[in-house]
Amino acid sequence: KRPLVAIIATGDELLPPGSDLGPDQIISSNAYGVAAAARSVGASALDLGIAPDRKEAIAALVTKAVDAGADVIVTLGGASVGDHDLVHDVLTGEGMALDFWKIAMRPGKPLMFGRLGANRCIGLPGNPVASLV
Repeated sequence: KRPLVAIIATGDELLPPGSDLGPDQIISSNAYGVAAAARSVGASALDLGIAPDRKEAIAALVTKAVDAGADVIVTLGGASVGDHDLVHDVLTGEGMALDFWKIAMRPGKPLMFGRLGANRCIGLPGNPVASLV
């Protein structure tokens, strides 16, 4: 069976490609790179879109990933420790057993990995280069 990788981008500042950007907004590009990386090793990728910086919005997409049968849930952004970095709290609140959080690597320090039931969860940084590294 090909593993299913569900991808969740997080952040109020993110807009889909083709959107008109306002102040402090950026195009959400990480999901495309992560999906391509997953497909390059034989996985299927499911882009669940962008969750705003609200715990309930992130939790809803995590539930959607679990319900879709994802083997791996990849979150993009929100894995650090700032006011808008909610992914760790949401995933642990949903019952994720955290294996590690933060590594000694730049770019890529706020990397997170854990297990949510049968699912593996990977929290990647929001910076596109750091996510792909």
